[in-house]
Amino acid sequence: MTDKWTAGPWKAEIDNRIKHRQFVSSEERTICYVFTDDKTDANACLIAAAPDMIEALIRCYKIFDKSILPNDVEMLKSVIEKATGQNVADLVADLMEDK
Repeated sequence: MTDKWTAGPWKAEIDNRIKHRQFVSSEERTICYVFTDDKTDANACLIAAAPDMIEALIRCYKIFDKSILPNDVEMLKSVIEKATGQNVADLVADLMEDK
């Protein structure tokens, strides 16, 4: 959809050599490291789902009726733009081009 971030899917893998989780994209590029604490597994799953979640949010934004759900649509817009650093209209246009 965009090349502003590493394309998914991402997956969480344990690297037992240095006791942290390593996140790797489909191209085997390291995305980030999360060091061990009581929330490591939950954080790993959340980060690994990021590319799928942003695409789902953009699709929801595209189909939501702005006249019926203006506050929800504005919240989606805000979250999408915060996560991507891009204008949501541009992301929707990119999504349509990828079809």
